[in-house]
Amino acid sequence: MSITKRYKVSLLVLSSIIITGCVPGKKEAPVPTPVKTEVQSSEKTIAALKYAQFGSIQLKGKTEYSQNQSIQFIVDTKGKTGYLYIVYADNKGNTALLYPNAQSPLTELNGKYIFPRDFGGMNINATKDCKGCQQEKTTVYAILSKEQISDINNLKLTDLTNSTQSKGLSMNLRPSGVARSDINIGKIEFFVK
Repeated sequence: MSITKRYKVSLLVLSSIIITGCVPGKKEAPVPTPVKTEVQSSEKTIAALKYAQFGSIQLKGKTEYSQNQSIQFIVDTKGKTGYLYIVYADNKGNTALLYPNAQSPLTELNGKYIFPRDFGGMNINATKDCKGCQQEKTTVYAILSKEQISDINNLKLTDLTNSTQSKGLSMNLRPSGVARSDINIGKIEFFVK
């Protein structure tokens, strides 16, 4: 093929490409806009504790300790699976989160566990804050939730002991239409001499 013919063919191909790309009325396909999906949080707040079922998980252990003796008790989730939080409450209404902790991060659990052995292996000793008293009561709560509790570090003793518990009675006050709670609470009380 001669150079002139090649030139004419190239010009013809180039012209057809330009004309095809400039056809009036032809619209470009719109670029799809990403759909924003709202992610449902799988966390609860401590406000949900008011619907918790007390006594539905079990804590068993000694009822008396001497000062500086190592504390140990069994946590039984009674076949329920969830995120476990173990909270110490003193007689002044203060709370401290014993589990999860730096040595033992939060994870879903189901079964029987020995605290503190199975929760980071720390050693917790019994102490008394009262001076001159014969014994002092200590209370430890275990909270089992199907979802993580986002603000557990803000927990106050009143969140655990408000109107859902009273001496000799266990009430579960739910507004009508509210599904069964997926938070279970157990507690153990012991005395330090």
